Amino acid sequence: MKKILLLVPVLLLGACSHQPTISPSSNHRLPSGVGDIGSSTDQKTVAPLNTYKLPITREGKTITRVAVNSWGGEYPKPIIDVNSRIAGTTKIKGYASLRTLGKPVSCTIKNGIYHPWSQTTSSVINFYSIYNELDYRAKKDTTLGEYEKVSIPQGTPVINVVAYGANFCGATSVIDKKSTAISFSCEDLDNTDLFEKTSQSEFFEEQWLYVACAEKETDGSQRKVFIRDMELFKYPHVKQGEYGPQYGKVESRD
Repeated sequence: MKKILLLVPVLLLGACSHQPTISPSSNHRLPSGVGDIGSSTDQKTVAPLNTYKLPITREGKTITRVAVNSWGGEYPKPIIDVNSRIAGTTKIKGYASLRTLGKPVSCTIKNGIYHPWSQTTSSVINFYSIYNELDYRAKKDTTLGEYEKVSIPQGTPVINVVAYGANFCGATSVIDKKSTAISFSCEDLDNTDLFEKTSQSEFFEEQWLYVACAEKETDGSQRKVFIRDMELFKYPHVKQGEYGPQYGKVESRD
């Protein structure tokens, strides 16, 4: 059996063979960690990512969604090549907050490959994904965990469920008001004798980059903005990169 490592802030995982119902989309990008994982995929542990509820406003409506500091997929996409073959900078626009998406502001970022596996120097601070809510509750005392079992007493909420991929899911368990990040086989939640679904919102999916800008704010602090992944491709000299010859590597197509 192929075993895949997920570390925080290390990057991982993707197209899984089975997952609880998260969305009707067959192209759903599944969350991964952030950073470079190298080329090894023969690891034995899956460390959970923190998943958390986040109120956001879109088209004038405030909704609650689930956020994770990660991007998605065994092969996360897109690979964003910001004029990486030429040293220098590129000017874009982004938002001060991804919660409310106010007026975009200018931001000058370093040229490079923008992707969680990238080895080039860039302006990225972090990667984020936002998904629809999916919560469960344990109907009986049980455990969750593919390699390290976690006790889940009867009545325990298992909330903010996201699929890492390769049949691994992550969530937050709440026991005695203590929240704990957990990871487990997605199939576990399909056992209706052990778990009941308590909420599921309509399909939602966004991926974001949080970047540091060359510009300064009026108070002298460094400007930092959020930009949605696909929005970067509207700028000149920004194009798709490609996966490298080794797993965990990305590069320019040129």
